[in-house]
Amino acid sequence: CALQAIHKALAATAKAQETRFNQRVWHRILMNILLDTAHCPTPEAARPTELSQQFNWKILQLISDTFLALNPMRVPAFCFSWLDLISHKQFMTRILNIPHRRGWLLFQRIF
Repeated sequence: CALQAIHKALAATAKAQETRFNQRVWHRILMNILLDTAHCPTPEAARPTELSQQFNWKILQLISDTFLALNPMRVPAFCFSWLDLISHKQFMTRILNIPHRRGWLLFQRIF
């Protein structure tokens, strides 16, 4: 998965550069992915189908797994961008509004 490659490269760069690590570049990459996945066209945009809801669920699972792998305990140099990304309206709102509160467990796991 591309998100795994991004988080591995980000963690390796943060470890190698330590104090010179520039988190803005990685923040922009992850933010663009988050924004692009938020506006994925569905066949019936007015009424989400079962398939589009499953697709949205899988995308949010992948993104939350990436944020879990990049948490401040693992990549301390990325903590401010990480906090901005997980609290962004395109992530937090989408994940917490998943039916049957399935997204709440994903969001809780990130912390």
